[in-house]
Amino acid sequence: MPAGRDVVILGGGITGCAVARVLSRRGLSVTIIEQEAVASKASGVAAGLLPPFYEFEKPGPLTDLALKSLSTHRGLGRQLREETGIDARYTQLPFLYLAFTKAEEEALRSRLAWQRATGLRIEVVDNATAREVEPRLTREAPWASLSLDEAQVEAYSLTLAYAADAERHGAQFVYAEVTGLRPEGHRVAAVRTARGEIPCGQVVVAMGPWSCVAGEWLGVPIPVSPLKGQIVILRPPGGPLKAVVMHHLGYLATKPIAGTLAGTTEEEVGYDAVPTSAARKQIMSAVLRLMPSVEAAEVVRMVAGLRPITPDRLPIFGRAPGWDNAIIAAGAGRNGVLLSPVTAEIVAALATGENPGVDLTPFRPERFV
Repeated sequence: MPAGRDVVILGGGITGCAVARVLSRRGLSVTIIEQEAVASKASGVAAGLLPPFYEFEKPGPLTDLALKSLSTHRGLGRQLREETGIDARYTQLPFLYLAFTKAEEEALRSRLAWQRATGLRIEVVDNATAREVEPRLTREAPWASLSLDEAQVEAYSLTLAYAADAERHGAQFVYAEVTGLRPEGHRVAAVRTARGEIPCGQVVVAMGPWSCVAGEWLGVPIPVSPLKGQIVILRPPGGPLKAVVMHHLGYLATKPIAGTLAGTTEEEVGYDAVPTSAARKQIMSAVLRLMPSVEAAEVVRMVAGLRPITPDRLPIFGRAPGWDNAIIAAGAGRNGVLLSPVTAEIVAALATGENPGVDLTPFRPERFV
């Protein structure tokens, strides 16, 4: 087992690896503890879409973080590829948000002003214009919001790149089950694992939907629970899509490696991550409405992951109440990949006593105490 470390990170998903990268680049000694393998859970099967608007009806603290992260992703992928040789395949491409009803059209238009105010190129277009972008689009959606500055990545590759860059700067990975924490007063003195203890200066909880377990060790509520999301991977007729097509029913997005992703579900079924035929039918029914030609697509496979969500759907960033050296970075839900760069910077600032540069009030753990 490693000797004492400045920071021990619990969790080898995209959040843990992104945090490890930034901390190790700042010269701290870092150990990441992961029970299975890097990106072995949701980070390995996430869609990797980076839309800062999709889940938000109006601007708020999370949209600010999302926009900041989107901007960071633009240069991050290139930097990681040059330094690690791993290509996360950052790709900027059109996003089409469809409106089938008058109410949906009005919702697109009502959001347009504040979305444009962010500086991103976005407009509401008619169906003919939308089909110029992606000709296979349904004719049944009279309107669409066309966004030109959003992007996607390969989530698994991005997580591996974060991990590789962290290792280049001295971070160590330990593959073991975390069994608890050893306290000394108001500090965590060591992380207990099935392979022994690792002394730590600070500990970061980034265990996705299992972060609630660390809350039990700390005696602090960390109400993060799993939200199952399933994806059908297709080979549609006509080849890769020319845009990401989205609606609240579902989405279609072509990835350079995997194929075309059709998603997704939101299921509160505990820690069950097994794909189901019922979800496949639900997803295919939804995306057929977006693009009827996918009826002839070849189904390659299905994947499922467990997103970490909180009761208010906002992530948790901050020091655990009552503890001097425990930091929580969990609960990003469907935005974990998008938020990973800014999450890493926030946690690094907390760990080094710097100003994180953003108002963390809406995300602090104290809101659940």
